[in-house]
Amino acid sequence: MDSKFSINLLSGEQWKIEGVIIALISAAFIYHFGHATFPDTATYIVADPFRTSGYPTIISLFKLLFGGYYLTAISYVQFFLYIFVSIRFATLLCLIFDVNVRLRYVLLLILCLPISPAHQYGNAILTEAFAFVVSLMIIYQAYKAYTLSRYSDYFVLFLYLAVAITLRPQMAYFIITFVVVGGLLLVTGHAKKALMYIMVAVVSFLSASTIDKTYHYFQHGFFGQIPFVGTQLIVLPFFTMSEQTIDHIENREDKHLILKMVDLAESRGLRQNTHVESEVKPYRPIFDYAAKYNVLRMQVIHRVIEDAQPGLSPKEMDGVLIRLSTSIFKSGLQNEPIAYAKAYANNLIYLGFGSPLYFIIYLTTFLTASVLFLRQQNPVWFLSVVISLAHFINIAVVTVLQPVMFRYSFYTELPMTVLMVILVIVAITYNRASNQA
Repeated sequence: MDSKFSINLLSGEQWKIEGVIIALISAAFIYHFGHATFPDTATYIVADPFRTSGYPTIISLFKLLFGGYYLTAISYVQFFLYIFVSIRFATLLCLIFDVNVRLRYVLLLILCLPISPAHQYGNAILTEAFAFVVSLMIIYQAYKAYTLSRYSDYFVLFLYLAVAITLRPQMAYFIITFVVVGGLLLVTGHAKKALMYIMVAVVSFLSASTIDKTYHYFQHGFFGQIPFVGTQLIVLPFFTMSEQTIDHIENREDKHLILKMVDLAESRGLRQNTHVESEVKPYRPIFDYAAKYNVLRMQVIHRVIEDAQPGLSPKEMDGVLIRLSTSIFKSGLQNEPIAYAKAYANNLIYLGFGSPLYFIIYLTTFLTASVLFLRQQNPVWFLSVVISLAHFINIAVVTVLQPVMFRYSFYTELPMTVLMVILVIVAITYNRASNQA
């Protein structure tokens, strides 16, 4: 397929018909299920300081436009956009890889798993639906910018990235992705394109950061980022550490707080005493860590700090948590590095990729696409590299902070899955053509 394809993937009449069908499906779904709420929903509605500016701003806008029906209106728009953008993305992939365009309906089913009645992220008052829509648009726009090399396309990519990060900080994995992509482009001799992708990544991150800081200044009275890093960073090191790690923590104040946390966790059956001499593996199954993550974070770690240092602001609390995380991690790396390496590896491989087999398959796909892109500089392999690299970086970033659950992985896991389905079909088709020749 010609890399400089038209943005009109199908005829305008075709999209009008499909748009009407999607609108009716969305209306029927919302009529039956309504808007879904989750424990995090209220924090977006009240514009909690722990939330970035994007989604609370959208909620405020819909409230202004639709009054008491604003939540239903948001869920309808989310659901409609999710399906509409997903089917356009699936169509794009079919055309780029030159496979039967009817395959897009199978790919659409894969992409729409999160909005099924089992998950209901499409009609949930959460960032998931909008963030997924923007992530697909970012992948498409990155491909378009590579093929057409127009400044206007890089500017649109910048806008999408800035919006994505203000919606959900996790979307910063795209920033790392495009910096790495820029490095690959430098290797292939495309210095101008490399500079553009790196510049777009950096400027979009700084812009989103400035927008969020300004939003918090007017909304909450402080000019800064959301204080939410420490509360995510501490749980896996705390869950993994043994007595040996605790014994070698240097800061006495930190050690005292951590011992209190350990006592409270053990009294509630959330942790067991473990000695590094008796076990070298990660001491507790990673799935146990995932199940106990929120309880450990809020009912043990936060509670002990609040009791010991009452009246801390969110920013001060986050500072304490980062300090404690550093103390545990430093001692852990010095005294039981294998255990900590395995704990993070298990989070990455078992929770992030599902199993070592899937990890190897995804890694092989990424490495193959990278080698072919470096050799051919083909837009097809560029797109494959962006999708697979974004997936690896997303999982890696989440691994450091929290259990890798479907809610955090599907943004890149589903595009990666449809890419692999297409690559398998292309390989089978090529093999048949070779045999016939």
